[in-house]
Amino acid sequence: MGSISNQLFVSRYQLYLPDRKLFEDELWRIMKKQELEKEEREAAEAATASPENAGAADTTAAQETAMKEEQAEKAPAEPVQKEKEKPVVMEAQPAAEPEIARVPVMIDSSSWEVLEAGLQCVQGKSIVNSISLKEGEETFLHRASLIRRYGAAAVVMLFDERGQADVYERKIEVAARAYRLLTAAGFPPEDIVFDPNVLAVATGIPEHDVYARDFIRATEWIRANLPGVNVSGGISNLSFAFRGVDRVRRAMHSVFLYHGRKAGLNFGIVNPAMTDLYEEIEPELLALAEDVVLARRTEAAENLAAYAERVRGEKEAGGRAAAGEEWRSLPVGKRIYHAMVKGIADRIADDALEAVGEGMTPLEVIDRCFMPAMEHVGELFGQGKMFLPQVVKTARVMKKGVGALTPLIEGGSTENSGKEKAMLATVKGDVHDIGKNIVGVDQRQQRAHQQMDHQEIKPLAALSDIVINPVPPG
Repeated sequence: MGSISNQLFVSRYQLYLPDRKLFEDELWRIMKKQELEKEEREAAEAATASPENAGAADTTAAQETAMKEEQAEKAPAEPVQKEKEKPVVMEAQPAAEPEIARVPVMIDSSSWEVLEAGLQCVQGKSIVNSISLKEGEETFLHRASLIRRYGAAAVVMLFDERGQADVYERKIEVAARAYRLLTAAGFPPEDIVFDPNVLAVATGIPEHDVYARDFIRATEWIRANLPGVNVSGGISNLSFAFRGVDRVRRAMHSVFLYHGRKAGLNFGIVNPAMTDLYEEIEPELLALAEDVVLARRTEAAENLAAYAERVRGEKEAGGRAAAGEEWRSLPVGKRIYHAMVKGIADRIADDALEAVGEGMTPLEVIDRCFMPAMEHVGELFGQGKMFLPQVVKTARVMKKGVGALTPLIEGGSTENSGKEKAMLATVKGDVHDIGKNIVGVDQRQQRAHQQMDHQEIKPLAALSDIVINPVPPG
């Protein structure tokens, strides 16, 4: 098929290969089915050519077909073994179908063994999704050489030994290094498809606010400085924080594609039904989406979340306005629950201490008031009825409330000797940091472990050493 540049690729033609043996079994069945269909056609043609033998021929062909189908279903293992003895399967493959062979099939898997199995079974010019520098240069170049040998192109994710390239500087650093290595090894630039990592924005975590803008900036730099390459991305990742509100998600995708394509984005894994025409997006939503995608305002995420609430039809904002401060007259446990679900942090510390004053222990306040509300928020998020920024606000309310209780929780003995050690670790700023902090609170209140909290990327061996020889994080 030659060069694959200047093609906009969508996920319709992705091929997922979860298991090599299952794939080969399925491939053999497809080949056998095609063989049987061919024999049926030949038998029908023979019957048409000899009318006097048509009845007998039809009966014989049907019997033979039935017997072969029964044999194929009962004993696929032996032919599969025979196929595996061949170095490359090149005949009667799924991609040999005319409507499929015309496009580059994207073989998408996190397992290299599965990707290679797919390369052996796909006709024409395919695209491997993906390889990266995560496991080092030697592995990266070895896999790239095999991809080139099979005549395929490669999606190169911007990861390296240090992890994911999340901001502009890291993206262009990893892209330049990968390009230099690949082209020096003879890999055609036009068969390189860089994926600079489309990450979720408007999550309520400030570090995430620049992710879309930095993707667009990195795309522009890559196309200007790394000649011949393509740039792709999984567009739906961008709007993960607004699951369940398709109008907002479509607008975010369209805005991102509009600016991304101007910067040089020429591939995209995107559901066309989840985009709108850029010029037809209503002005208010367009301005809000562009504020988020281009990181133009610090309050952009909060503004878009407020708009999404209106779109979804939940009349929570109006209800709160009408109710005013009426919820403050509820019992303290219900006030804490309400504040958690609504993300209202103003008086949560006073309410938490008031609950202790009414006879609950700090542990009971957390277990009976905070945790049920947090579980309810998690359920709403799972159902698409809450957005990630709102979940983050709830977590911050809990953090503030538990912070007021922490001196009471730790008011007893601070002696850690004799306790087992437990280390909690996440990437600093990542959304999973919220869950780590909640688990940390629960462990601390039970005083069950000597706790170490780390928020840096470290090798596993280094983390193990921290557990054995703990040093408080600086």
